[in-house]
Amino acid sequence: MRESIKSARTFMAAPAWDGWITGEVGPFAQAKTDDQIEQYVRDTCATVNHVVGTAAMGKTGSMGRGTGALHSDLTVKGTVGLRVVDASAFVSALFLLFFFQPFHIYIYTYILDI
Repeated sequence: MRESIKSARTFMAAPAWDGWITGEVGPFAQAKTDDQIEQYVRDTCATVNHVVGTAAMGKTGSMGRGTGALHSDLTVKGTVGLRVVDASAFVSALFLLFFFQPFHIYIYTYILDI
């Protein structure tokens, strides 16, 4: 999370955002050092409702590290008869937002069940 925040800050500091972003606010703005950012994360962040990408799909038959936890038919690699049909199978929420209309995540999850 710390590195994600630092990366987001670098991204948002790009000249393309001049005039659009006026600055950081609240406790987030005060968290500058690694320790402060980690404390900010502990104090304010939570996983709520729409976790995605925790059991991503990979290429069927591929068992190497980084190849996803699921075969393309959503069965869990290394098991028999276990299938995942929830948002954990998606690569990420950003994938859904950038490549599909930004509807509620449950709509895309229902598609997996078809």
